[in-house]
Amino acid sequence: MMSIKAAVNDTEVKVMVKRLWRQLIRHLLKDTETLTNKYGLRAYNPADDTLPQSGISSNALKRFRLRLRRQSQGSGVLDKTRRAIHDETKFQKFVDDIRDLIDGLNETVPVSSELEEQKVQDDIASMVDDIQSLHLFQEACKDDYPKWWTAASAAIDVSDVTTLEKRLADERLEHYELPIQGGSGAEVGVPMIPTHFGDQKVYLDTKKPGFFMLTESCRAQGSEAPCVQSRLGTMSFQNIYSIIAPGTVRTHSAPGYRITKHIDPQNFTYVDLEKYVENLDALKVDAITEGKPAPEVDDRHRVRVYIYCPPCACQVATAFDICKYSDKKDFVEFYIRIDHRQRTSCSASVSRIEGLISVIDHLKKKEKNYHQSHRDFEMDRLKAIDREWLERQVYHYTEEDRLATLSPANQLARIAELHKDEQPCAAIILLGEADYCIPLMGALPFRPFEPGGLPRETQLFRSWQKPDPLLKRFCWERDYMGTYSSKAPLPPRRPVPADSDTTQRLESAQRILKRPRSSTSEEGSSPLVI
Repeated sequence: MMSIKAAVNDTEVKVMVKRLWRQLIRHLLKDTETLTNKYGLRAYNPADDTLPQSGISSNALKRFRLRLRRQSQGSGVLDKTRRAIHDETKFQKFVDDIRDLIDGLNETVPVSSELEEQKVQDDIASMVDDIQSLHLFQEACKDDYPKWWTAASAAIDVSDVTTLEKRLADERLEHYELPIQGGSGAEVGVPMIPTHFGDQKVYLDTKKPGFFMLTESCRAQGSEAPCVQSRLGTMSFQNIYSIIAPGTVRTHSAPGYRITKHIDPQNFTYVDLEKYVENLDALKVDAITEGKPAPEVDDRHRVRVYIYCPPCACQVATAFDICKYSDKKDFVEFYIRIDHRQRTSCSASVSRIEGLISVIDHLKKKEKNYHQSHRDFEMDRLKAIDREWLERQVYHYTEEDRLATLSPANQLARIAELHKDEQPCAAIILLGEADYCIPLMGALPFRPFEPGGLPRETQLFRSWQKPDPLLKRFCWERDYMGTYSSKAPLPPRRPVPADSDTTQRLESAQRILKRPRSSTSEEGSSPLVI
């Protein structure tokens, strides 16, 4: 006797089952008496607007329309006979009967879960350009088919990105041109807009996570030494401006250590780093014994971590503190990129390119006056500054750059475009004030925040890509890493009276007048002319 599985795979049986299935649906939807009395449906004329609407169940209607659309071929029953819902309770019975019929058919004629999921994925993929159908499908699957609901939700994100791409394509992207890392000085690159959700080709590959470090507003505002772009080069290298509390800079709770824990240099080299370190340690012992300089890690085995921060003394000083302590210091190099396109509370209305020029000038000054005989701690910090990138930003800066405003999605695309094909890049850190970073964290391709779940100051987040088996591509995830300790605000500026000069002169004159006259003074002469 033929098994059920063999019978289902038989061509004649397949044709017969399909024919019976279509006849069953066609009979069900053409039986006017059953549709009216049992399921509460009436023939509907679009020109007739007198139909009562109070009893209509919108959710059930969506499921009804969607499931029938899936079964219809060409000009199906929905196009031939249109009916409206008149009785909500009876119509819900109709939906339940259809669902039971479909589930019963699946039980009678079993289909592998892999094949079923593949068919659903194909159907969902075909609706990416039809956002209305996607929402209908999502609503129809919400209660009974949670896996399909998840796949539909992800596909809706795809459709949203496609809509975003069409809108951004009309913008003047030439305003956002930036030099490409590693090219000649004349090369510029237009940031790419994501073509669909989680496209690792446009953004970063799966080995490169992104980190967001949220800070408070500029702590130098209103202090005795406020943050000024023309003095950014001098101020940025002073520890007093760093936001990170001194007690956490060199501990396991330091942001630099917690971030580098998630970076594995082994993913970026073919050399077994564990054996490499053992051999290197042996060479160091031999070098010390022979009185020779100890060998260092080959640059080919180092990975780069880029820190993007705005031109603010507090942000740059904080970036230096991130570099101080890391989990894999021998194999991780930090590159600080002060980005004039990132905004802060202290530089919202000024030309931030002046701050970059100030940093470059300060770097040149320190290099010129540097002597090998004494070790300047600032030189270690200056080495972390990506000087080449700063100079190219200044060189390519135009008036249009000053006036241009980038959307959060464009900001992310612009930065990621610089590193998508860079092999040594192991991670990117976006350091900035919470008001600036939160819109970036909620922009595509990242998932939006839950209501009431917005991040806050002094919080750390990690973003990475993980494979989605339903969409068959990588999608971005976001993880909360915790908080870090911040410093207390700088002392505020002391108020100075408007007429302080006059007051000081009067007080000085009064003190002098109270002094006894000298015996040599001539009578009638003034003791002092003020």
